Parts: sequence; C-alpha cells; structure tokens
Amino acid sequence: MKTLFTLISAICVGGTLLAEPASQSTAPLTAKVAGAADELAAAKKELIQLENEWAKAYLTRDVSALDRIVAEGWAFTGADGDVCSKAEDIADVASGTFVATVFEVSDLKVKLFGDTAVVVGRQTVRATYKGQDASAVYRITDVWQRREGRWQAISSHLSRSAPVVAPAGTLTSILFR
Repeated sequence: MKTLFTLISAICVGGTLLAEPASQSTAPLTAKVAGAADELAAAKKELIQLENEWAKAYLTRDVSALDRIVAEGWAFTGADGDVCSKAEDIADVASGTFVATVFEVSDLKVKLFGDTAVVVGRQTVRATYKGQDASAVYRITDVWQRREGRWQAISSHLSRSAPVVAPAGTLTSILFR
C-alpha cells in the first residue's frame, strides 16, 4: 500500500511539473547557454593563440615566453619516447642544443574539460637537436590547465606523422627536399 501511495504521489507531482504554464520565460537559461558558448569560443581562441606563441618562442629562442607558457612540472614525451622536463627543454633552447628555423603548428583542434584542455594538431619543424637534423612533421597532443586565471601547458606528446606530399614549388616541398 505504501508503494502504491508513493507511486501515485510521484505521478501527481510529475504531472504538476509537466503542466506548468509555457509562459514562463526561458530567457535566463538561453542567456546562460549563450554566455557559456561565448566563454568556450574565447577559451579555444586563446589556446590556439598560445600554441602559436609557443611555436614562435621556439623559433625565436624566447626562453621567457617558454617559461610563461609551460607550467612547472610539465612533462614532454618526444617521438623517440624520451621524456624531458620544462627545465631541460628551456636549457636546450637557451644553449642552442635545439635550434629551429621553421616551427609551425596547424590543424589545431581544442577540447575543453572545465579548467583543462587538450589540443591536438600538426607541427612542422625544421631544426637541429644536438647537432643532428630533427626536421619532421609531427602530430602533437598538448594538455593545458587554467591556473590562477591563465592557461599553461602541463604535458605534451608528439609522434612523427606520415610525410605530407606537397605539390612541387610549395613551401613544404621546398623545405623538406
């Protein structure tokens, strides 16, 4: 009997909720959704801008930009499986152990998860590392976290991409002969 009473109560309450007048405004909800969409778009735009600033910092050997963009505790896993820290990476750039003449990111896609984001894309690099040619096209995965109101990279991984076949005479075909 108690179960029957609970079921009848639930149906009555549910029916009342469903029968609320349609005249109630949905404007506050619509505004919240629009505001959230604007925030999402702004965060994605900011992360793509940071990816480009990061690439430029490697190209220009701007260690202060690298220090600002990369978080303490950042871990980088290279295409060869080696892992390095923020300090090691910045030291390689500062010392000239890593020197890039081309460093471009493209095809960037951003996925947001609150204060964490994952950016995947393509990285085209013409560089030397420890005196050896390190030029390649890579697929990248960067994990970002918003800390104290700003985004910082907390982890990165790259792997070699299949070579891009470019028409003769294009920048890619000239760089990677």
